[in-house]
Amino acid sequence: MKRLELKSPHFKFLIGKYDEWMSLEKYQPMTVVAYSQALQEFFHFVESQGILHIRKVEQKHLTAFKSHLQTRKNMRTQSGGIQNMTINSIIKGVNCFAKHLNQNDEGFTLDIYEDYLPVDTPEKIILSTDEVMELYNATFEPYPYGSIEMGQRDRVMIGVFYGCGLRLNEGRNLNVSDIDFQNRKILVRFGKGKKERYVPIPNKHYDDIMTYIQQGREWFRYHHYSTTVNVRPVKKNVPKADEDALFLSIYGTRMKSFQQRLNFLTEKTGNDKKVGTHCLRHSVATHLLMKDWTLEQVSKLLGHASIDSTQIYTHIVEQLTSYNEERNNTL
Repeated sequence: MKRLELKSPHFKFLIGKYDEWMSLEKYQPMTVVAYSQALQEFFHFVESQGILHIRKVEQKHLTAFKSHLQTRKNMRTQSGGIQNMTINSIIKGVNCFAKHLNQNDEGFTLDIYEDYLPVDTPEKIILSTDEVMELYNATFEPYPYGSIEMGQRDRVMIGVFYGCGLRLNEGRNLNVSDIDFQNRKILVRFGKGKKERYVPIPNKHYDDIMTYIQQGREWFRYHHYSTTVNVRPVKKNVPKADEDALFLSIYGTRMKSFQQRLNFLTEKTGNDKKVGTHCLRHSVATHLLMKDWTLEQVSKLLGHASIDSTQIYTHIVEQLTSYNEERNNTL
């Protein structure tokens, strides 16, 4: 946050050390930026209270900071307040800093921790198995250009987020080298909480991955610029990190527009549901439980830290089962 300039060289030093630690711990780049900005805003707030050193920071200052966040304007729009979810993200960045400071020998400790605000959990959107199949079949329909190759990539997209249940960042960060071809598994290197896990690849999706890597991905890397129409010239200097990416854009760089692709496919099916990568993840979790997978098995697949996070899907299964039974009785 450029507008929140800090006076204290000490606070600036601590932010730099925090950034270094998060990078070493392999936090996502976006998380590093968000947590760093959160800490900067907190330090800016305590400076306004006349505090310029970490030894002077107490629990009451963090509590007052949370209250301040609940009343301050949205910095992006300059109108209205900020949502509880955003406030929680800022508080989480400060809580994480305190934990880092206490666990690492930085010469200081910080005995603070602030509870999070309640957040309304949006209702999870679940596709039926038929709707997933419609989405999959839509990848075979013609595209404006590169029909075959674009379809091959989009089938792998569905396979990764539905078949394997990966999160958005987990799929976006996949490299070809993360695929264990011999054991038909994916190594998720950037899981939530920096945890790695292996995820099995269903046979159908494994075949799609092999086809894409051997054919479609090469088109995205080398051949698309000579066959596409009305597309900006391919970027000449592709970042090294993108060379290994599983999902490539039409410019040969790591793909980011998963929501755009899913919107495109969903429109072709005529489905009016908001289909995103997390929708596919929620859907496969629900479908596996309906196929008598245990909570432990689904939790392991999804990479949940606690089985409590998986428990929500049992309620969804109960609702769907009740709905289907009631529907069958009326037919």
